[in-house]
Amino acid sequence: MGYTKEIIDVKWSKFNNNKLVIDNLNAAINKIKKIKKELNKTIIHSDHGYQYTSKDYNSKCLDNKIIISMGKNYHCADNIIIESFHSLLKKGTIHNKNYKSHNEYINDVKKWNKWYSNQKEKDIINESL
Repeated sequence: MGYTKEIIDVKWSKFNNNKLVIDNLNAAINKIKKIKKELNKTIIHSDHGYQYTSKDYNSKCLDNKIIISMGKNYHCADNIIIESFHSLLKKGTIHNKNYKSHNEYINDVKKWNKWYSNQKEKDIINESL
């Protein structure tokens, strides 16, 4: 979630296709509903990939009153929150290591996500001191 920097849901696949994106969206919707009870005015950021412009994706967002945010092509500042997160993730994983398998990469991302979540909490505590 952007305002908390919380990782809501993670899905793994060798393919970035509609099934992966819709499964991830459904899981995120369910988790957010447990936290906030409603999704009204929740903003979801994405790029212009075919998965995020699909009828299924758009319908699911509209049905749940989710605001879809897509930046202009080649303007990463339009979605700075998610772009910043992905930059940190890549610097902490794939840009600094060579992986022998997809599973090795997934395990590293899991470790990084755990670190990120813990580091975020430490940063919040330090900011409040």
